[in-house]
Amino acid sequence: MIREELRRDVLDSPDGCIPVLWHGRMATAASALAGTKATVLVSASGDGALADMLLRRLGYGTLRGSTAKGGARAIREMRELLSAGTAVAITPDGPRGPRHHVNRGAAFLARATSRPVLPIGFGVSRAIRLGSWDRFTIPLPFTRVAVSFGEPVEVPRQVDEAALEAATQEIQARLVAAEEEAFRSLGREIDW
Repeated sequence: MIREELRRDVLDSPDGCIPVLWHGRMATAASALAGTKATVLVSASGDGALADMLLRRLGYGTLRGSTAKGGARAIREMRELLSAGTAVAITPDGPRGPRHHVNRGAAFLARATSRPVLPIGFGVSRAIRLGSWDRFTIPLPFTRVAVSFGEPVEVPRQVDEAALEAATQEIQARLVAAEEEAFRSLGREIDW
């Protein structure tokens, strides 16, 4: 793990945080971060049912919701979980993309809860990449996986819309940098 102290100090903190990772890396993240007490936001669509089942089997809490289905309820529940000190993981480019484009949800949630956003990048030495919009990555057996924690992004409660957009761009930049660093540590080119 790269910057493992951020896992201990931010992700495993009793204060809660908002881990973010690319939608296409969910299978990689599921095993690499097993043992954390994170709750994962999963799409309320039929496609999210499989992810929900797998994540629960790995010991994660899940919360179903999306911008199209159950969004307001999911936001309320995420705020409650974060206030109680639970990490709430989201894929800021999901569930429909575009790939590697961070939407404003993570920055909005950080502003509303005063919890940091923790970018997490994943690199794999060997994997299957599906032809889906997110090029979903399935690590092959016995592959090496690198996990890179990016510097957290804080979003103060009083920021205006322009600052919220700037925070969103900063989350995206740090998430891209974490992903690039994870692949570099394996001596591999990034697979985008």
